[in-house]
Amino acid sequence: MSVHPLRALVREQSDLPATVRLVLRGVTILSIVWQGAWILPDSTLWPWKQEALLPRPFMWIAYLCWLGLIVTTWGPRRFRPRYIVFARLDVAFLYISAILLFVTDDRFAQEAWRPATSLVNLAAAMTGLLLTTSAAVELMAVAIGLEFVVLLLQSSRPGGPDAQDIVLIPVYALCAGVAAIVARRGLIFGAERVDLVQRDTVEAESRLMGLRLIQQRISQQEQRLHETVLNTLNAIARGGVRVDDALRGRCRDSMAVLRRMRTIDSTVPAMDSQDWKLDLEDSLAELRDLGMNVQLRLNLHGALPSEVYATCITAIREACTNARRHSGASSVSLEVSTSGGGSRSRASSLSIRIHDDGRGFDPEQGSVRFGLPNAIRGPITDLGGRTVVHSAPGQGVTIELDWQAGAADSRDFALRDLGMSARVFAAPVLTSFTLFGLISLLMTGQELVHPLFGWLALLAYAAMSAVIIWSTRSSGIPAWLVIAVCLAAPLVYRLQSASIGGVSEGHWTEWASECLAAMFLVVAAAGRPWWAWLAAVASWIVIQGGFPLELIQPGCAVIYAGALYARSVRHNARRYDRINEQRLEELASAELAEREVDLLSRRYELLDESGALNLFTSIADGAVDPSDVRVRQRADVEEQYIRAVMRIGAIDDAMHDVAAEILQWGRARGIAVDIDLPDGSIRVTDVADLRVLLTRAYSRAQGASSARLSARVEGNFLVIRLVIAGCDDCEAPAERIGAAAMVCLGEGDLMVEARYGK
Repeated sequence: MSVHPLRALVREQSDLPATVRLVLRGVTILSIVWQGAWILPDSTLWPWKQEALLPRPFMWIAYLCWLGLIVTTWGPRRFRPRYIVFARLDVAFLYISAILLFVTDDRFAQEAWRPATSLVNLAAAMTGLLLTTSAAVELMAVAIGLEFVVLLLQSSRPGGPDAQDIVLIPVYALCAGVAAIVARRGLIFGAERVDLVQRDTVEAESRLMGLRLIQQRISQQEQRLHETVLNTLNAIARGGVRVDDALRGRCRDSMAVLRRMRTIDSTVPAMDSQDWKLDLEDSLAELRDLGMNVQLRLNLHGALPSEVYATCITAIREACTNARRHSGASSVSLEVSTSGGGSRSRASSLSIRIHDDGRGFDPEQGSVRFGLPNAIRGPITDLGGRTVVHSAPGQGVTIELDWQAGAADSRDFALRDLGMSARVFAAPVLTSFTLFGLISLLMTGQELVHPLFGWLALLAYAAMSAVIIWSTRSSGIPAWLVIAVCLAAPLVYRLQSASIGGVSEGHWTEWASECLAAMFLVVAAAGRPWWAWLAAVASWIVIQGGFPLELIQPGCAVIYAGALYARSVRHNARRYDRINEQRLEELASAELAEREVDLLSRRYELLDESGALNLFTSIADGAVDPSDVRVRQRADVEEQYIRAVMRIGAIDDAMHDVAAEILQWGRARGIAVDIDLPDGSIRVTDVADLRVLLTRAYSRAQGASSARLSARVEGNFLVIRLVIAGCDDCEAPAERIGAAAMVCLGEGDLMVEARYGK
C-alpha cells in the first residue's frame, strides 16, 4: 500500500460525519478489547511460543498493529483518523500469521491447527468490525479461499485435515466474519440515521435562532417607530414647530426607521447560515450614518450554538449603540473569530473584539452608565464566557468577549436506542451461527452416539435464537428472556454433550460452545438490564467450568466485548433522548415563532400604505411647510393610521383579520380609523355575518370622516362594534343577520354590532 492511498484513507475518515466517527470509534474500542482478551491469555498465540520461525515476525507485527490501534484510539485527537491504517494492517497480518501456522506446523493436526484456526476466527471478526463492507467482503473472500486451498493441500499429508476440517474451519470463519460485517453495517446505518436527526436538531436550532433574531429586530424597530416616527408626527400635528436642522434631522431619522420597517427580511436562514453581516447590518449602518469609519473582520470556522450566537449579536449591538450615543469616535472596528469547527459543524471557541477611538470612560462608572453588566457582561458570563473592558478617558474603548465550549456543549450522537443495537446484532449473529451448527451437525452426525440429542440441542438453540430475534423488534432483550436464555444454555450444551456420549470424537462435534458464545455475545450487547453480561458470564462458566481461569479465556472475552458495547449504547441512548427532547421543543417553538413572524410581516405590510415617508421626505427637503394647516392635518392622519396598525396584534384570529381589512378600507377612502382591541386572541371563529353587514356599511359610508372599531366584554357577551361617523346617507332601516346587526344612530353615525357568547 503506497503512501498516497494511506493519506486518502486518513482524509476519508476525517471527513465522515461526527455520528459515524463516534460509532466507528466505539466499534474500534470493542475490537481492541476483543482482540486483547483473545490473544493475551492464550499462550499458543504468543509469537515467542511458536516452534516455527516463519510465523513469528508476522505475529509480532500483528501485535504491534494492535498496539497502534490502541494509540490512535486513545491518543492525541489528531492521530485518531489514522486508526484505519493500523486496522487494515492488523487484519492482514492476522490472516498471514494464521496461514503460515497452517503451513509450517508439523505436529498432530488438531493440536497444531488450534492456534491457526483461532487466529483465522479472530481475523474474520476483526475484518467485519474494522473494515468497510466492500473491503471486508473482498479480503474475507480472498483469505478464506486461500485458507481452503491450504487445508486442501495439507489434507494429503499424514495427520492432515479431513473433510470436516476442510469445510468447517472456513465455514466457521465465514460465519464469524459475515455476522461482524452485517452487524457493523447495521451500526453504521443507525449512525447515519442519527446523523439525520442531528442535522434536524441543528436545523431546528438555526431556524429558531433566526426567528428570534427577526423578532428582536422587529421589536427594536417598533421601539424606534414610537420614539421617532410617531413623536415627530405628533409634534408636527400639534403645530408650533420650527423648520430648522433639528426638525430636518428628526425627519431623516424617521425616514430611516420607516425604510427599515419596510425592508425587514422575515426569511428564516437555513441550517448553519449564521450571517453576522446581515444581523449586524442595522447597527453598523447607524455608525456609518454618523460618519464613522466602520471595519468588520470575520474569521469563522464553525457555527455557534444558537443561544451563544444570539447573545453575542445582542452584546455587539449594545456596544455599537453605546459607541453611537456616547463615544464621539471617528472609527470603530469589530473582529469576530470562531474556531474548532467546519462549515457544518459546531465551533468550540469564540473571540470578539470591539474597539472605538472615542473619548473613552472610567470602566467602573461606565459599567453602570452604559449597561455593560446587563446587556453584555452578564449574558456572556451566564454562558460561561468572559468579558474584559479596556478604557480610560480620552483613550477610546475596547471590549473583548471570549467563550469556550464546555463538555456539555460537545454533542456526540450514537445509536438511537438499545432496540436498534439488538436488531443489528441479534439477527445476523444468531442466524449465522445457527447455520454453522446445522452444517457441523450434518457433517459429524455419523460420529454421534445419540444423534437425537444433537438434533434436540440444535432445535433448542434455533428456538432460543428465534425468540431473541423476535423480542428485539422494538427494544432490547427483556430481563425475563435474559434469565431464560442463561438457564437454558447449559441444557443445550448438556444435550450436545450427551449426543457424543461424553467422549469427543473430534473438535467439530462440540459445535455448541461456539454457538452459545455467539448467543451470549448478543445477550451481553443487547440485553435490556445492565446485569445481562453478568448472567451470561455465570452461565458460560457453568458450561465450561474451570473457574476462575475461564474468566480470562476467549469465551468470556466475547461477553466482555458485548458488555462494553451495551454500556456505550445505553449512555448514548440517554444522551440522544435528551437531545431529541430538546429538538422537539425547538421545533414546536420554531413553529410558533414562525407563525408570529409571519403575522408581524403581514401587519407591517399595512405600513406600505402610509404616506408618512413621503411627508418626512418633503419636510426634510424643504418642499412643504410643517406649520401649514394641511400638512398638520396630514401628519395627524398618518399618526393615527400608524398607531392603528400597531394596535392590530400579531395574532392569528378572525377578528384581527377583520380589523386589518377595516383599516385598509378606511385608508383607501381617507377615513381615520381608530382600533381598540383587547390584548391576546379574540375567540371568535365565525364572522361571516359580521363581514356581510360590514360590506353593506361600507357602501353607505359616503362622506364619512372617521371610524372606530372596538371589542368589549359586556356581561356574557363579547361585543364587536364599528361606528362610522359623518356618513352622508344612513337613513336605511336596521338590518340583522345572525349575531350581527346594523343600525343608524342619527346625525350621520352608522353602527355595525355583533354579539358573541363567551
